[in-house]
Amino acid sequence: MVELRPMVEADLPEAIALAQTKYKRQLPRLTYEGAREFCLRAFTSPEFLLIRGEDVFYCAGATRTFMEPEVTVGSLWIFSKKPNTREFLGVIRAAEDWAKALGAVEVGFGNISDRDFTRVARRLGYYSSSQYFTKRLRG
Repeated sequence: MVELRPMVEADLPEAIALAQTKYKRQLPRLTYEGAREFCLRAFTSPEFLLIRGEDVFYCAGATRTFMEPEVTVGSLWIFSKKPNTREFLGVIRAAEDWAKALGAVEVGFGNISDRDFTRVARRLGYYSSSQYFTKRLRG
């Protein structure tokens, strides 16, 4: 069984430092202050799930929009110190359980790493609903 627990404020320096170093190319404007402020608000909101394992830090958010009036849950980030498939699958399952408890109609996750998770996602019952591309305009 995978050991996951809720993230707490004491986890933030490690999680944010990991994001700032390992994911610098994907998140060039991430600041410690901005990330800390977001997480402190998310800790007190029922619309966010923040959990961690030994190698993985994870955040999901629940929302409704005009495009989907029912609750949907999406992974906002998964930061990992090193590849840990068991913990990755653990946080995805935890997000699914949380989404079901909220009465969500769907749950999803994205990928900013260089690894291709298509086979894993399909094996877990996910389908590719979009591709997202970015183009730097400044900075």
